[in-house]
Amino acid sequence: MADVSDVDADRIASTFRPNRKPLFVTVVANAVMALLLLGIPYLRGRSQAHTVRRNFADLSRCLMGGEVTKEPGLSLPQGDRDHFAGKVMLAGPDWPLVCRPALQRMAPEPAIFLWPSVKQAGADLRAAVELTDSELSSLDKRRKAGLNRVPERVLQALRRVQAATVLLSRAGGADTGLDNDAIGFDKPARLAAPARLPLMASDEATLSLYSTGTALEVLALDGRGVSYLRVADGKVDRERVRRTSFVRGALRSGGDAFLVWAMPDARCDEREDRCAGRPTGLAPYDKGAAALRDPVWKVGGHPAGRVDRVLQLSAATGNVWMLARAAPEGGAALLRFEIPKEPPRLASEGTSHSFDPVDRFEVSTATDSVDASLVTGAEPAAALVARTNSADATQLTAAVVWADAKRGTVALPTVTGEHPWTVGCAGPTGLTLAYGSDQQLRLVALPASVDGSTAKLGTGVPATPPTAATTAGGPGSAAATAARTGPASPVQELLSLDVPLPGAIHSEDVRLDRVRLTCRDDGAQVFWITGPLELWTSVCAADGCSAPLRLARAVSSVSVLNTPTGSVLALGNPADQVRVLRLDLHGNPVAPPLAPSACFEPPSGMCGTPVLAADAQRIVLTARDRSDMLALESTDGGKSFTTLSGLAGVGTIEQSTTSPLEQHRKRKGIE
Repeated sequence: MADVSDVDADRIASTFRPNRKPLFVTVVANAVMALLLLGIPYLRGRSQAHTVRRNFADLSRCLMGGEVTKEPGLSLPQGDRDHFAGKVMLAGPDWPLVCRPALQRMAPEPAIFLWPSVKQAGADLRAAVELTDSELSSLDKRRKAGLNRVPERVLQALRRVQAATVLLSRAGGADTGLDNDAIGFDKPARLAAPARLPLMASDEATLSLYSTGTALEVLALDGRGVSYLRVADGKVDRERVRRTSFVRGALRSGGDAFLVWAMPDARCDEREDRCAGRPTGLAPYDKGAAALRDPVWKVGGHPAGRVDRVLQLSAATGNVWMLARAAPEGGAALLRFEIPKEPPRLASEGTSHSFDPVDRFEVSTATDSVDASLVTGAEPAAALVARTNSADATQLTAAVVWADAKRGTVALPTVTGEHPWTVGCAGPTGLTLAYGSDQQLRLVALPASVDGSTAKLGTGVPATPPTAATTAGGPGSAAATAARTGPASPVQELLSLDVPLPGAIHSEDVRLDRVRLTCRDDGAQVFWITGPLELWTSVCAADGCSAPLRLARAVSSVSVLNTPTGSVLALGNPADQVRVLRLDLHGNPVAPPLAPSACFEPPSGMCGTPVLAADAQRIVLTARDRSDMLALESTDGGKSFTTLSGLAGVGTIEQSTTSPLEQHRKRKGIE
């Protein structure tokens, strides 16, 4: 057999080798197909995620203000909530609907050729955008109808948009710089952000607020404890101790706080003596103690009303004045006690000193339906009392009882109605006294030198009979001001109005009093809140009062502070915006009511019942937010307010809308 040549061998062998060209073509075709089927959806998703991130920055800028940052992410800077509130309350009429185009650009177009995770994230984002659009429409309608609170539903909807955008960015691989702020604020919010102070007391606690210019001190009593808070030198000192039912309230003498101990009224009703003659304890508040100390002074008498109205303590002069229960059947007596001028050291063994009354003056009989209060600043002390007329149950008689044996009781003009109330203050020339019923208000002036033997009721009567305007306390009620038609009398009747005054004086909380009276060197000013929740005022001098002026509507509580140029009022209403109103010395508004900070819905922020305090340098405005206290200050007499100064490391109201990023930050090791 002939040998096969090498050429033939190679040819024959090649017939047994596989053809690699189709395989190569197949691999290349599959790679191209994979690139098309996987790469293009990925690139489309990545492009979509970057576009949505830029649109989120534009939407945030429209809703809150500020400027888009150079490398915008999906986080929002501190203060976003306050800037949004400023937009809600102060932006033009075209807001927020002007933000609709930016919102609509947030919704990605539906597409099939995308990764499933990107497609699902896009669907979630479109649903969030639709929800937010509905909330913007609702907010626009409410703004046009008028609103005093900032709805948080738009912010909650924005959080959903933000969360969906985070998921879309992560699914599309566009998560670089995700934690960067989308916008930045180069100006402070138009509404001030109050400082949040951890008072640790219920929102129904009674407050004692005191400011010295370098420190703010708060003493709060609720049903379970006593909370103390001090803000000074960049620090916040706070403490809370357990309260017993015998702690009835707190008083101040100068810069010192004293706790008042007395048996609860419920237990007094079970006793035969109704606590008449039972002692009342006084003790300086022991800052830093782990528990309340027992009283160090005990005075022989039981308070006949709200502690701040029936008890006055002057540690400087060593006097305690008390309107006490006169007898088991009822009635009231004005008692004077002499105590040491220097507060005693708090003894750990619980020793106390008892004092009997040095003077006693009968204020009302046991059968009277009576309301009595001490006249603020009177020296010697004086009690203003209003009681039911024994001969006519529809009439209330009134009188002033001096804590001076040389002076007699001074009778005052009668009023018509039921549920007596009283409030009085002392000025340089004498006393200004406001009293009345649930349907009438009367104001009189009494010189400090007058006594029961020289006092005679004035002969003046209203110039015209009361009309519908006077009954409502309207501008026409100027005729209700008493005109002097006879010779001058020591008792000057200044004002008499027929006006509905239900609950004029609250039985437990001074913040809820609906009648306020302030005295100045040149006269007095009275404020009252009528049944329809309208706030009125009248400025009084020695010869009469100005025509009643309606200041505001929808007011259930008012805090009043005198200033050298007039007065500053904080107007409150449950779950509604706190407003500040400035008046001149004649009682006229200087400017429209100011909303210094936002009240959010659901209720949080600067809402509810406000309290004012002042010192030589500033005015402090406070309100309650659950267990905390919110505080602002003004250094220009109430024209503008800023966050309370003197704080370090204490957060303001801040509920960041960046919560959807928390898990992402933890995964990246940022938190």
